[in-house]
Amino acid sequence: MASGVRAFRAYISEMTYNYPLNDWVTGDLLSALNDHHMPLFVGALESPWDDIRQVCLTYPNVPVVTVRPKYRETRWLYALMAELPNFHLTFSWLAFHRSIEDVCNRFGPERLLFSTHLPEFSPAITIGMVTYAQISEDDKQQIAFGNLDRLMGGVR
Repeated sequence: MASGVRAFRAYISEMTYNYPLNDWVTGDLLSALNDHHMPLFVGALESPWDDIRQVCLTYPNVPVVTVRPKYRETRWLYALMAELPNFHLTFSWLAFHRSIEDVCNRFGPERLLFSTHLPEFSPAITIGMVTYAQISEDDKQQIAFGNLDRLMGGVR
C-alpha cells in the first residue's frame, strides 16, 4: 500500500466508542481492508463474537486478529478457528496449560501471533510460553514473528 499502512487496529467497543463492527456501520472500512488484504486487529472483549464471525465470512481477504482473548473464551475461539481460515489470535491472555501446543495441534502454528501488551504487562509469561512450548523451533519462530510478518507482507 502506497501509504505504508500495513494493519488496522479497531477500537470498536459499543460501550466505550459506540462504533460497532458490523457491515452497515463499518462496511466501507471493511471493504477497503478486504481490497488491500489488510489485517484487522480487534479486542476480544470489544465486539460480539457473531460480529467478528460475520466480518470473517463477508470479508475473506481480511485477516482478523483477535487481541487479548482469555482462556475462558476458547469455546468461541476454537469454533471460529475451525470455521474461518482468516481468523487469528494473539495468546498473551490465553494462558492455560500448554495453550500454544493445543492451538498448534488443532489448527497449526500459522494462526497464532505473539504479543506482550507492553508496557501494561510484563512480557515474561508470553516469552516463556513460546520458549518452553513443546513445538518445533520453526513453529516457535513462525509464532514469534513470522506470522505477523507474513500477514503484514500480504498487504497490497
